[in-house]
Amino acid sequence: MLHKFYIFSLAMPILLYCAQPAVASFVDNGLMVLDQSTGLQWEKGQSDSEMAWEQALSYCEARTTGGVTDWRLPNKKELESLVDDTRINPALDPLFPAPGSSVFWTTTTAIGYDFFTYAWIASLNTGTSYTQVKTWGGRVRCVRGESGEQPMPIESSNMLLLNME
Repeated sequence: MLHKFYIFSLAMPILLYCAQPAVASFVDNGLMVLDQSTGLQWEKGQSDSEMAWEQALSYCEARTTGGVTDWRLPNKKELESLVDDTRINPALDPLFPAPGSSVFWTTTTAIGYDFFTYAWIASLNTGTSYTQVKTWGGRVRCVRGESGEQPMPIESSNMLLLNME
């Protein structure tokens, strides 16, 4: 949660944002990390390479980390729950390996110019989320747990169409 503070000077008011310190809710279980605040269990690692959205779905479904087989791709809200607003580069708890410059897929499809073409991704390095074409590359961090309900697709106004002709 961000708090706003105003500093007034004779020249101009300055608005500062101060992030509330994150509550440590992660428990390292070796190959997995448990988020005690959400009940979700995350793979500690991530995919070695980028892949398209459909491949990302299959990648998680095929995982057997920790001897369990119910891994899945997280939705937008779940992936954003990993972001620590008090950190940047990466915006992640140090229990997780640094994500590098890659973005990470979610199952959340974006409504825009073409419902079937875009999905939400997140940069765990900067903590930002935006939409991307599903055939482009992204990395994967798989999750398991009860909050896997699929939300309604989210409308996005930040779509960019490129005419490559």
